[in-house]
Amino acid sequence: DPIGLAGGENLYAYAPNPLTWIDPLGLNKGLVTYWPPNNGAFGSEKVTILEPGHVIDRYGYPGGKYTSPVGTPYSMRALPPGTDSKPYTIYEVRKPIPNVLESKIAPWFGEMGMGTQYLLPDSVKSLTDSGHLVEVRRRRQCG
Repeated sequence: DPIGLAGGENLYAYAPNPLTWIDPLGLNKGLVTYWPPNNGAFGSEKVTILEPGHVIDRYGYPGGKYTSPVGTPYSMRALPPGTDSKPYTIYEVRKPIPNVLESKIAPWFGEMGMGTQYLLPDSVKSLTDSGHLVEVRRRRQCG
């Protein structure tokens, strides 16, 4: 029924056909990954050991595994927007932490990156609970 007298759906009333083209903007074809690939590393990662006395810090809550050496500028960490409003904590390594992945940080989230990051083998909280890390100082937010 080309003129719609029989009732029901008139596929000619739509441009394009809603039954065959359900994504008119093509959004499902170009999905953007929110998190950077390769664990956020720019280039390769190397396995290292964080030795006692090493001081690291973290923006965010202790449930995460990513840290950096103290003094790494915020913009060189390429963190997601809003991370600067989360707690900033400095930790000292008290027991050796093996199997840490060290790398340069890939530019992402509109930040330049290229600082150093440590991907710990377990969460900061677990390593604090086990005595590998001790909290030295905490601020509510960056700055």
